[in-house]
Amino acid sequence: MQNTTLPQEQVLEITLSIHGGLSLGDSAVTVKPDVVICTRKIRYPEQKTEVKEIPFARADWDVLLKKLDLDILEKIKSGPTRQAADEQDEDFTILTNKRKISFSNGLRDENYNKMENFIYAVHALLHREHCC
Repeated sequence: MQNTTLPQEQVLEITLSIHGGLSLGDSAVTVKPDVVICTRKIRYPEQKTEVKEIPFARADWDVLLKKLDLDILEKIKSGPTRQAADEQDEDFTILTNKRKISFSNGLRDENYNKMENFIYAVHALLHREHCC
């Protein structure tokens, strides 16, 4: 008899990027089980890109994942760009071993509110690691 158990879905990485507006640069944080990668693209006074990698404890990764519900996150619909009002756009991408979930500016979607503990935790990493 064959084992028909499907492999469990695993989150491989979580990326939040903030771009546009009056910030004159873009920031992104990619969180993986063992590392946080911060990327800053600065447009003024000169164009340059800064990347830094910070070790990330597996226990912190596990805490972050406990706040995550992929099925709710997948329901978040993207909203319109906010750059026309000189505000920043926010893009989320969650990559698993089975799917890729992404949305932009989902702030007004009711499912975004259901996931705010997770979303704010990722935002906190972006600021804690000085990615922006």
